Amino acid sequence: MTRGPVPGTYARRLLVMAVTEYDDGTPAQQQEFSTGVSAQVTVVEGWWADPGLDDGRRFAPARPKQLRDLRDLREFVLDEKLAEVDDDEALVVYITGHGLAPANSPQHFLRLPDSYEDRPLSTAFPTAELIATVLDSRATHVLVMVDSCFSGRLETELKANLKALREGRRSLGSLVVLAAGNDESRPRLGQFTNLLRAAHEHCADRANGYAGSHLSWQDWKGIVGAVFDAKTMADIHEIWPTPSATVQRAHQQPSPCLPNPGYAAVEPVLGASLSQVGWTRTELDTYWISRAAGHPGAGGPGWYFTGRTELVKRVLAFLVGTENVLVVTGEAGSGKSALLARMVTLSDARFRADPHYGPLIADIPEELDVPVGSVDAAVLARNSDPDELAQTLYEALGGSPSVFGTAPARTRTASRGPAKPLDEGPVVALCKLVGELALLRGRPLTLVVDGIDEARNPTRVITDLLRPLTQLRMDTGGCPAVRLLLGVRSPREYTTAAEGEARRPSTSTPTAPSTDLLGLLIRATHSGNSIRTDDVEATRGDIAAYVRALLRAPYEGQGGAEEGRPELPLDPAQPQLRYQHRSLAAAVAEEVSPSFLDARIAAERLRSMRVLPSPDDPPWRRTLREGTEALLREDLGEVARWHDTPAEHLMAVLRTSAFGQGAGLPWADIWPAAVRALGPTPVADPDAVIRQVMASRLNGYLTTAVEDERTVYRPIGRADRPRGEPLARGGHRPRRLDLRPAERRCDPAPGDRSRVRPRRLQDQDRTGPAGRRNRRRTDHL
Repeated sequence: MTRGPVPGTYARRLLVMAVTEYDDGTPAQQQEFSTGVSAQVTVVEGWWADPGLDDGRRFAPARPKQLRDLRDLREFVLDEKLAEVDDDEALVVYITGHGLAPANSPQHFLRLPDSYEDRPLSTAFPTAELIATVLDSRATHVLVMVDSCFSGRLETELKANLKALREGRRSLGSLVVLAAGNDESRPRLGQFTNLLRAAHEHCADRANGYAGSHLSWQDWKGIVGAVFDAKTMADIHEIWPTPSATVQRAHQQPSPCLPNPGYAAVEPVLGASLSQVGWTRTELDTYWISRAAGHPGAGGPGWYFTGRTELVKRVLAFLVGTENVLVVTGEAGSGKSALLARMVTLSDARFRADPHYGPLIADIPEELDVPVGSVDAAVLARNSDPDELAQTLYEALGGSPSVFGTAPARTRTASRGPAKPLDEGPVVALCKLVGELALLRGRPLTLVVDGIDEARNPTRVITDLLRPLTQLRMDTGGCPAVRLLLGVRSPREYTTAAEGEARRPSTSTPTAPSTDLLGLLIRATHSGNSIRTDDVEATRGDIAAYVRALLRAPYEGQGGAEEGRPELPLDPAQPQLRYQHRSLAAAVAEEVSPSFLDARIAAERLRSMRVLPSPDDPPWRRTLREGTEALLREDLGEVARWHDTPAEHLMAVLRTSAFGQGAGLPWADIWPAAVRALGPTPVADPDAVIRQVMASRLNGYLTTAVEDERTVYRPIGRADRPRGEPLARGGHRPRRLDLRPAERRCDPAPGDRSRVRPRRLQDQDRTGPAGRRNRRRTDHL
């Protein structure tokens, strides 16, 4: 089930009720207890009230001035008006102190400094009373944590006391109460927050890949299972709500009460309707600015804004013209998606209004600029079927996701209020919405769909979605209601090059093959001639300019020296290097065209060299001609030497990432398990090897994505042949990176257990033997 957006909250409060002072024990023991409880509160506030959290996730903390007796606690509850909390407010309540569990009563009490153990009803605070007050409020999202001895008995007490709770709230999965164990548990100081601290660190670790701004309760349970240590942590129990199918489904969605400590907030640079295809802020700042121009306004707008002139002009002519469909195609690594991303990004009004990019946009030549608003929506077809892609387009055009009441499991949950479910499917609903918007705006809508070959069923996406869209008309006069700019990968054949010569495209390669996916797309959409991004001769000048931009970029802040390697002395600003850079860029372009992927990797290798090669150096040129795999072999050898790690272990990390289904392979425990199971030689610590790969230049062979709020990894320009697309004529496959082991490049036979199962691999049982019963101590809660 794909997660929906995080429910919006107007306010967020963290209420801490921590009893720090008791008269038990010696003064030293009293001080130790007070210090320990204060440390617990620091951990809780460090998660929910951390100043580093953005305003939309940070909770405002509140604590009583003192907690000596019942009056202090009741006055605090009244002052905070917990019974009057609104439904758009999120509450997190942390209760800690000594717990009382009278032998002749099922109740749990919070013991206060002035409480008498033999008079709990009149001198101690009934913990369930506070919990009931919070759960009976109008707050939709509540988390209560009870960190005291015997708190598990609250489970029975709450089930009895909350029978009067409104039926709608009794089944609400967003109201959660956690206790520090069962009804007999006596957690010691810090054990509850030890688990919180470990969970916090687990989320902040990049390897675990939690990418969303908030966690779900399902995430929480998995995290607890991964970090729990029975010797040092409390065995936390979820005592409310009562488990059910409704609660289980609700717990799959992100909770405002669980801000993700590992989330790196990045302000969107594009509007939601274009964000799937356009550049992210990170990509813009890393490549468009840092690597292409140095910094905003320095040396012009940079190659990414002004390169590939002829292709840009052709796509611009489509955007401002009257054609109905334009197909952009090319082999992997030839810059097809980058070209579409450029057009989508520059058409976005939000991007153009960002002052950070203003100097760059102002320097773009008029003939290469993209009219603002020329693209209405842009989406990726990767791993989608026709209905899912139609629903994504529907939402990108402003439609509410909640109308798909019977949508597939991938459908996102509604966040913008109730809407009447539609009787028709997503494709029909999309066609209706497109027709209505086209009439309202008085012009056809322009939609961009990239990655068609990466859809789960590309053929059906073409026949069941794209073809119906091209048949829509605004009126009886036959004016189209939609214009499509489509991206699809397709191979081309190359003639065999003699030793020492660059390869040449075969003149027999048809522009629009009649039997492959590209041909079907052209026929189904009645498009004119497609444009290719992989013409060898046409791309050489563009690749040479691209490589020069990369070579001349400053090293500062760009990781010029990988971990364990000294900073490189070559300064691209030195005048004597300019001519050499130009010659090397021309040589790279001659050998690797039309692959921008090969060009980028070659440029990164040149940037890492202490002594640059001669542009005519035969071994260096031979490496370029052999493509990405030769460059990878050299990188593997060099990184293996610097890190003292076997090259086959590093390669196993890269290879196993190609096995990930969907958008890629998650790190966490899945990637290390795959390395351990599929590596050609035993790898003692797969996680450490993965971290070495990610800290070295080898991470340039991988790309990341976010799937179901988890960061996943896959080889860049993954070489899996597009589904439904045969090999080029003559059986020749164009050069592209294939990291899969030769013996595993086809699907395993039925019953083959060597394949990594897609479900989450379970950790070994972490629980040890039961500990001895502790004697009564003052450091118990």
